[in-house]
Amino acid sequence: MALIKFTKSYSATDNGSKLSGVDLGQLETDLAAILNGGINDANIATGAAITENKISFDITSGHVHNGTDANYPLIKHYRRGMQVEYASATTITVRPGVLDVGGKLFITTASTTLNITTGFMGGQAEPADGPVYIYAYNNSGAIGFKMSTLFPEVSDSSSNVVEFPLRYHSDATLGLCRLIGIIHNRTDISADMCVNFDLSNFACGSFVGDAADEIIYTGWTPNLIKTFVCSDATPANAEALVGVKTLQRYGFITANPQPLALLYNLVANQHATSANGTANSLYSINAQTTAQAGSFTIDAPSNGIVTLWCAWSHGMGSL
Repeated sequence: MALIKFTKSYSATDNGSKLSGVDLGQLETDLAAILNGGINDANIATGAAITENKISFDITSGHVHNGTDANYPLIKHYRRGMQVEYASATTITVRPGVLDVGGKLFITTASTTLNITTGFMGGQAEPADGPVYIYAYNNSGAIGFKMSTLFPEVSDSSSNVVEFPLRYHSDATLGLCRLIGIIHNRTDISADMCVNFDLSNFACGSFVGDAADEIIYTGWTPNLIKTFVCSDATPANAEALVGVKTLQRYGFITANPQPLALLYNLVANQHATSANGTANSLYSINAQTTAQAGSFTIDAPSNGIVTLWCAWSHGMGSL
């Protein structure tokens, strides 16, 4: 039954007429058909806003929200899998997983490969030396992935900038894009410099120093940082480390509980404080804001020497 219709339509021309028993019987039949299962979706107003406790859900054969009969159920900012991984000097892999992008949940069952020369958002290109942000976006109902040189500047689909960490970049063409990872590019993609954003509040990596300051982009605010500096570019068994340094962001931004110019170090196989601002020191710890990604800088890592680093955040948030 579509829109409700009566068998006989009465009008002003029927004024003064007497309803017969047949007429009354037909009205009863029509009303019974309407009240006994005759009302369907077409008869309900679009804005009816029927309260949920008046609706009985079919737990046996009703919608299971599997992405086909209805959208997947959503937990805001949910992410499982979709790890960003180094594949080659010019490509990265995004593993299968589950991800909320702007209020729509996507599930992938196969890996996706992105190329550093062709995978950028419009108008952007591979940086010679610097971070590359990996974003997921809603590509007409399917998930898409793009690279970018721009960091996230909003929290969610409502362009909120209060909730940290900031996860989204708003692109003029692609719309709202969610950050899933950061890689470091030095002419080629660095093999061990992939940060998986929102999967953990921990990140780690390694690189070979070139005597120039090295900025490590974590995306979220790094609150505790630790680095290990090897003796050379080819670490061997039982080879001594030339530096083990630790720095807490709180200690960096306030003179209490430690002087600003000091960090914790391993000197002559003993834990000690040492002056910050020398080669391989940690400095310039940046909180994530709408104007920058979270990061920290290692001062002039020794040329040709392997440096390993790890960083933690307070629940992926910002101080």
